[in-house]
Amino acid sequence: MVSPNVLLYGTGGAAWGHVKFTDTFQIHTELGDNTSLVSRASSSRFGWVAGAGAEWKLWGSGLMLRVEYLHYDLGSASLAFDATLDSGLKKEPFNMHLEKLTTDVVRGGVSYKF
Repeated sequence: MVSPNVLLYGTGGAAWGHVKFTDTFQIHTELGDNTSLVSRASSSRFGWVAGAGAEWKLWGSGLMLRVEYLHYDLGSASLAFDATLDSGLKKEPFNMHLEKLTTDVVRGGVSYKF
């Protein structure tokens, strides 16, 4: 606690996330034909989260303002992408290695303590 009205804190722990990827490729042939190839992959991942935040009690009342930063690290993954042409024809699936699955989140809030 920095003062009676300000609280600084750190946080950390386990994280879970479900990642989904969709890519659409436009294919143009020499004959002037155009088609789309859509590939999709998804995976549930476990990892860790760490962050820091601050909370302020405003005007000596029960009104509180909060801001927090979190960094999520879900490791790396090798995902199997399916591949479908816009005609509905399925193509051979392919694997893609994703080196880092991370995200950073900043969030704020207002609350009232009774």
